[in-house]
Amino acid sequence: MNLQTHIPFSKETNNLIDYNSKIILLVTATIGSSRIVNSPSGVNNLLNGLTVFIFFLFPSIIGVSIYRDYKSEMHTILYSYPFTKSNYLFAKFFSAILVVSIIVLSIALGMIIGFRFPGTNADIVGSFQLITYLKAYLIFILPNILLFLSLIHI
Repeated sequence: MNLQTHIPFSKETNNLIDYNSKIILLVTATIGSSRIVNSPSGVNNLLNGLTVFIFFLFPSIIGVSIYRDYKSEMHTILYSYPFTKSNYLFAKFFSAILVVSIIVLSIALGMIIGFRFPGTNADIVGSFQLITYLKAYLIFILPNILLFLSLIHI
């Protein structure tokens, strides 16, 4: 089967694309769907899927700050103050939770803005409900962050 006879290109375009090779057409389209992308399950799935990539940053967020303190011998100064090593490590742990939480919240903010961006298919985007994002964050994301950070921190 000759693909050139079935594809309506002009002679000039056909000469630019076909150099004794097959022509591959990529078509993108947006169609209406009964699935609402910012529904509670859609937001939860998308936020969980994007947060998986953040889990790879956990060792660098926790480890680098502690390593820098030891490499610069800051720990000798810090331990001279009236707090213990466990207090120091818990402070590093909770600061890492704060940093990762801010990163994940920025992902959620990007999702909120992206769903309201001009050019988004209005048929598959529902109305904005803040409780959907809060539930996904508090019930699924935050416990996973605590679990993974505690496993890395051990």
